[in-house]
Amino acid sequence: MYDSPIAEWGNVYAKLERFHQSTGGQVVVDTAFSTGTYDFLLKSGEDVALPTAIGREVTALRQSAEWGMRALQAAFSRLKDRLKYEERGERKCILLSIVLLFNLRTRLVGLIQILSTCYSSSIGRTANELFCN
Repeated sequence: MYDSPIAEWGNVYAKLERFHQSTGGQVVVDTAFSTGTYDFLLKSGEDVALPTAIGREVTALRQSAEWGMRALQAAFSRLKDRLKYEERGERKCILLSIVLLFNLRTRLVGLIQILSTCYSSSIGRTANELFCN
């Protein structure tokens, strides 16, 4: 199961569309998401006419999301079950536990690829102060 069908079933696209209509904001997604009829989803910097620097930032942000998902999968490689998105219930508790355990692991190890690769040292320090202290 990929992210796009889960987003469809969980009405995530509908929620994002309401957000887009009320704020005009767009959402940067990784390559597993469908951009078919959703003009508010950005997969890369080429999806919208923006200055080159902003286009590079969109691409870096998308890559960060993909690396983050891979980091979660690697940290919990023995978890083989496919979990459908839920607003409440047991699956929500399992997914929340995975995210919290990953954050604890990141804090104890003190290193995350996204911070060390994508952001300048000053931004990385600020992010570490916010998330790792």
